[in-house]
Amino acid sequence: MRFMLAFLYDVHDRQIVEAPAWLGTERFDIVGVADVPGTPSLEQWKRMGRKLLVDRFGLKFHWETREMLAYVLTVGKGGAKLEGSADQDGAPSFRGRADLGMKGQNLTMRNFAQLLQAGIMDRPVVDHTGLMGTYDFELRWAPDQTQFDGHFPVVADSADAPPGIFTAMQEQLGLKLSAEKTAVRVMVIDRVEQPSAN
Repeated sequence: MRFMLAFLYDVHDRQIVEAPAWLGTERFDIVGVADVPGTPSLEQWKRMGRKLLVDRFGLKFHWETREMLAYVLTVGKGGAKLEGSADQDGAPSFRGRADLGMKGQNLTMRNFAQLLQAGIMDRPVVDHTGLMGTYDFELRWAPDQTQFDGHFPVVADSADAPPGIFTAMQEQLGLKLSAEKTAVRVMVIDRVEQPSAN
């Protein structure tokens, strides 16, 4: 359930607060059918999932801002090294592997922060770059045990091995990622129930 909430509402697990313990232990199989023909987009999948959580789990929550330890994304001292997207009207896209890095196209800095917190970093990532628009970029780094929930391939220790993510971010993108206490939007769970069987 915590995984579903994080995915459907674009939050990090640590941003889900005051939730019952079973949200992190009970597992569910979900089968749904769209009520219109065609293949749903990612955002349509998320809307359907959110409706399911309200209908079947009785989910009620509200948003608050709380101080917590997070990663803050800012522009580095030398300025950003980012290319504006070649196709401004294209859909955002992302490809990545823990051993090869990531390649993003038509991403905003908010998109980038969400990608970092969704499956890579161990804390929420907050965008404080102030950069507007969309960008195409590639980032290669050697993951450590705090990333990918501790599940990642070991990058060979060689002369051409990429640096850690903090150094790679500065060198390749001109961005700085730092761990600090900051205001973070959190999802406060007011009510949620285990659903009865169909």
